[in-house]
Amino acid sequence: MIMIYNASMLYRDAGVDLNRARQFLSKIKTLVDTESFAGKFRLNRVLYRYNDPVLVASTDGIGTKILLATELKKFDGLGQDLVAMVLNDIVAEGAEPIFFLDYIAASRLNPDAHARIVMGIVEALKKVDGCELLGGETAELPDMFQSETHFDIAGFGVGIAEASLIPNPENILPGDLI
Repeated sequence: MIMIYNASMLYRDAGVDLNRARQFLSKIKTLVDTESFAGKFRLNRVLYRYNDPVLVASTDGIGTKILLATELKKFDGLGQDLVAMVLNDIVAEGAEPIFFLDYIAASRLNPDAHARIVMGIVEALKKVDGCELLGGETAELPDMFQSETHFDIAGFGVGIAEASLIPNPENILPGDLI
């Protein structure tokens, strides 16, 4: 079903429950240090260590693992898995991860389950020295998913590397430690 914009239309008319959104935000507000729609990262925290800095970025999701987590009602490990999928790509480029953002899209926001995902992201990032969760986005999209329990998550990370230290596959020789 495609809806035509109507100035008198409310979020609830599109299936978005602002009370659930507020409930979710109350559960995660202490986990993310941001009051705006965009996270901020002070580059002077890392730039001084580099002569020729290169930003390295990656985005990823965790795919069908979400279906298994939903079936088992176990959401705690999804955040850690998301962080690993994104930051491993950054580290493989010789970069130091410096920040992370998440995206949760759901037919219907589940404040408890989705907050556990964000908590898992925060716990995983604590193990990555210097990498912080800058923020993210949570979208309730009832017309996009097959059922109220369906959702998707994605992550986006940025790291920094010294240009001359980024691995070049052409220079890798048998016996090299990678």
